[in-house]
Amino acid sequence: MTWAGAILAFAAGLHGIPAGGVTQPVSEAALATTISEDGVTLDLLIVWKGAPGWFHQMPRAESAGGSGRTYHESLTYGNLQLDVQFNFATRVAQIMGHRVALGTDNVVLVDGVDVQGRSRIAGTLTIEATLSDSHPDVTPLIARSSQIANYVDCGAKPPTPGPIADMSDWCAPLLAEGAQITAPPESHVRAALQRYVRLVGQMDHAGIAAMFAPDGEIVNPGRDAVKGPAAIEAFLKQFSEYHVVNEMMVPKTTRVDGDRATQEGTFRQRVRGPDGNMIDVSGAFALDWIRDAAGVWRIQRAATRPDR
Repeated sequence: MTWAGAILAFAAGLHGIPAGGVTQPVSEAALATTISEDGVTLDLLIVWKGAPGWFHQMPRAESAGGSGRTYHESLTYGNLQLDVQFNFATRVAQIMGHRVALGTDNVVLVDGVDVQGRSRIAGTLTIEATLSDSHPDVTPLIARSSQIANYVDCGAKPPTPGPIADMSDWCAPLLAEGAQITAPPESHVRAALQRYVRLVGQMDHAGIAAMFAPDGEIVNPGRDAVKGPAAIEAFLKQFSEYHVVNEMMVPKTTRVDGDRATQEGTFRQRVRGPDGNMIDVSGAFALDWIRDAAGVWRIQRAATRPDR
């Protein structure tokens, strides 16, 4: 799961169901439930959509189970109840009282779930069914379809500000997964940061270097600046015997001015050294970004300040 997915899912309530289902928020207006019989293939993705902020009440109760090849799940948010029963053999679902014969489809879009008795099936469709390595994070599934990605309305804002809304950017994880959606410029920069974090975790030295502008540089305390993608790649290869166990960069501010952007936040990294010992480093980071002629955000300057 991406750092944003992990933070937001924890904050808004991520409910893993051992019998084969998991539900998580995917925007201020939508939750998504994935159901899989074998944990490898998606059998059913349900997107529950209502007015922005409708699910911010923690569910009072949840239950799930199955009999034979039938799975059922019930989640309660305030006075709202989300119910689904799905037969893996017949591929017929009962969703909030609506009977849906899926056939070869594996996605159901449900609208109006925030008013009991007013829900409706907005449509069904088919997406590629292989679950990603980051499952139960549903973001990669949603990003496979521009129709679903636009349906969840990542830019929706709650009627009243709150701590979850203050730190959430629902568009960035989808953009980082390649979703074709309309999103604010700040979300595109945050998505670029997520791609950078992923490459660092994979120790993809060439991929990391390619994210820098031709005159981009890495600035670390006590070291000369490393300038240009070729020099950056050579610099990173010096650490090939180290293994990144965990990488997290959380932006606190992201400001965009035309084709330039600045970003500040905190980082935390755990690395296994050549001797097998773990090294933990944390601190602050500052990134300057520039958007190239192809519209790709690249790093102009990357600076870190470890905690003392």
